[in-house]
Amino acid sequence: MPQEKYKGKYAEVYLPSEKFLEKWKQRAKEARMPLSPWIFETVEAASDGLSETSDELASQGEALRVENRKLRRDIENFESRIRELETEVFNLRHNAMLTRASGDDVYSTRLIKIVRRGGTWSNRDILAELGVLEGDITAVEIVTRQLQALQDAGLIAESARGWRWTK
Repeated sequence: MPQEKYKGKYAEVYLPSEKFLEKWKQRAKEARMPLSPWIFETVEAASDGLSETSDELASQGEALRVENRKLRRDIENFESRIRELETEVFNLRHNAMLTRASGDDVYSTRLIKIVRRGGTWSNRDILAELGVLEGDITAVEIVTRQLQALQDAGLIAESARGWRWTK
C-alpha cells in the first residue's frame, strides 16, 4: 500500500524483467534523478512528442558544463592579454620618465587619481589599479620613479604600509 500522501496519485509498473528495472535505475542515476521522477519525465516527454529524454538532457547539460569551463579559460586568457596590453600602453605613455631630466616629467594622471582617493596604497595595489603587470620591470620602474617624484614634490608620503596623499 502506498503512503497516505501518495493516495490518488500512485501507479504500479510491472516490467518484463529485472534487467529492465536495473537499466532504468542506471539511466535515472546517470540523469541524476530518483527513479520515479525519471520514469515520469521520460513517459511525459515521449507522450508529448518531445524528442529529448532526460538522458539527452543530461548529456546536453554535461556538454554545456564543458563549454562553460572552456569559455571561463578563454576569459582568463583574454583578461591576461588585456593586462599585458595595458602595461604596454602605460610603458609607451610614460617611458619618457626614464629618460628625461627632472622638471620635464610627465605624470600619470591615473596614478595621481588613485593616490588622491585616500587611504594608504601599497605598491602592489597601485600596480593593480593601473593595470600594470608586476613582472614588467620597465613599468614598475616608471611607477616607482613617478611615486618618488611626487614624494619629492611633497604631494605624497611613503610609510611602512605604502603611499598616501598628503595635500
